[in-house]
Amino acid sequence: AIATLSMLRGVRDSERKLDAAQRIAHVGWWERDFVNRRVSLSDEAQRIFGVEPVDLPQWQDRWVNLIHPEDRARAAAAAAAALRGGPRYDVEYRVIRPDGMVRVVHSQGDMAWDESGQPARQFGVMQDITELRLAEEELRASEARFRTFVDHATDAFFLHDDDLLIVDVNRQAC
Repeated sequence: AIATLSMLRGVRDSERKLDAAQRIAHVGWWERDFVNRRVSLSDEAQRIFGVEPVDLPQWQDRWVNLIHPEDRARAAAAAAAALRGGPRYDVEYRVIRPDGMVRVVHSQGDMAWDESGQPARQFGVMQDITELRLAEEELRASEARFRTFVDHATDAFFLHDDDLLIVDVNRQAC
């Protein structure tokens, strides 16, 4: 009884750590069980989507409707290809949550097949990469501003290690 209690505590501790890791990294898991017609979402996946899971027939329509209209065809094509035995499900798309917030996710999943070659289940992970994409956009905008500044500058810039020398081409070094 003590060994069982100790193992149970260990399992609960592992589950608690996994939940915390998923929340911190914004990574959730999802599973589509085609045999029992169920979809399971981790707590973090539910937070990313802003939903509670539903039975598989309803989830497909709900999932598609949560995807940004411009990304729906690409996400649906990736899902359909995986179901046909094609490449691994691996797609990035925007989610429009029920509260109106837009999130960017990267999702990957693997198919499992039954003995007759029919899809039995699909298990995958998704990561909310919204902040990463926003940081990339900010970096591109900053680079564009800097490029515009350099392209239109009438002065010459010389960079050497940590020193910056600005030379006014009409006068002398500043």
